[in-house]
Amino acid sequence: MYFDDTGFTEAGWQRPPVETRSQGGAGFTDAVTRALVNAAAGGTVADASATAALEAAASSYARAFSVAAVSPATPATAALTPALLALAARDLIRRGEFCWLIEVRGGAVKLTPAGSWDIEGAPDPSTWTYRVDVFGPSGNVTIRAPEAAIVHGRYSVDAARPWHGISPLGWATLTGKLHGNLEGALSDEAGGTVGHVLPVPQSPTGDETDEAGNPVDPQAALRADIATLRGKTVLTETTAAGWAEGVEAAPRSDWKPQRIGANPPVSLATLRTDSAQAVLAACGVSADLFAPGDAAGQRESWRRFLHGSVQPLAAILAAELREKLDVPDLDLSFDKLFASDLSGRARALASMVKAQVPLDEARRLAGL
Repeated sequence: MYFDDTGFTEAGWQRPPVETRSQGGAGFTDAVTRALVNAAAGGTVADASATAALEAAASSYARAFSVAAVSPATPATAALTPALLALAARDLIRRGEFCWLIEVRGGAVKLTPAGSWDIEGAPDPSTWTYRVDVFGPSGNVTIRAPEAAIVHGRYSVDAARPWHGISPLGWATLTGKLHGNLEGALSDEAGGTVGHVLPVPQSPTGDETDEAGNPVDPQAALRADIATLRGKTVLTETTAAGWAEGVEAAPRSDWKPQRIGANPPVSLATLRTDSAQAVLAACGVSADLFAPGDAAGQRESWRRFLHGSVQPLAAILAAELREKLDVPDLDLSFDKLFASDLSGRARALASMVKAQVPLDEARRLAGL
């Protein structure tokens, strides 16, 4: 293997020869289109990707991957920065896939995330050709590259579309739609009109006029005082004395303010919580990590998340990186995070030693 500015030829890496430039980007167009559709619908578009539940899951993976130790240290693995690994984990959960372009700049390997991409080719992945778009603040670059020059991580795939990554909510679309609808309903209600309504009697139709002969509204001063009240006390005339209409014409209940604002039913809030837990479960994250609880329960939830979700997802990513970066022994280690489970592994080690398991084998099994 060698590194130079002409690209990699031994492993099939090469500088993509075709570049076309255009202003703007598809991502911006899609965002504008969604905004117009949302405005026309008059409400919040149900999209689970805009909810806190999915973000909580994605950010949990992203933070875990950002502290992963990459080994061995080679010019290729040096490109796997904490920020890039965190982005990979986030994209796997939110989008189901990510696409990085492998380039060589100044003798160093660079992994450039693509904003969008298309794939062409036969069933054999080695025949695939990628057309990737790399976006900048004032334009984007479209590049065609062979499969060997692309790191394409996928959370899961369908045999009918093996080139397309499927996210957790891509499989659980109904759950994602349900949670998005519930969040949207609560968002619309919370974003509605909020305030207090104070009914007052109708202005009398008398012939009161000012010095210039213009009609005078006797309630004008009252409205002005109420509008500028802001916690102060203002003395006003009673309706009975002020307009001589009596209690029947201006009942005292008129002076009882009525609040207008969000008042969602309890059932809606409960369903929202339940659907959020379902979203977290689909993403492999225990809801107990985000709920008040005892320390022991939190540690157990964290242990299950690391061993049952983070490490398996890292194994899928590492397999793709080994092949594309040509580092057969590449590994992603989370020993820094597993230290939080040290007491549990120590208990497991003691149990295995007590059961006469050889010490070296017990330490290996316990991760110590």
